Amino acid sequence: MSGDRWKMPRWMKPYRQLIVNTGGNSVEDLVSGHADPRVNLPLSTLQACVKSQVSLLGRLYLGGHLRDHRTRRRVHVFRVGWATRQGRTCFDGA
Repeated sequence: MSGDRWKMPRWMKPYRQLIVNTGGNSVEDLVSGHADPRVNLPLSTLQACVKSQVSLLGRLYLGGHLRDHRTRRRVHVFRVGWATRQGRTCFDGA
């Protein structure tokens, strides 16, 4: 794994159990990892699956499409304008 470790944003933590196909690895390890498919194809596949799920959650969050499962209210989006102006993504912890 690389030294620049991704940290799951606070707003994403309630959705952690919905991220599947981790193979017993942590979401943070898989998003931070950069396995070469020629060397470790199973790990590379797991990383691609988890990164796409995290990316989808980030896009739903930035678009204001997530709802709190208890209250059915929309999840409040923090710093959307700042994050999109800076070209940041869900991988940056925006």
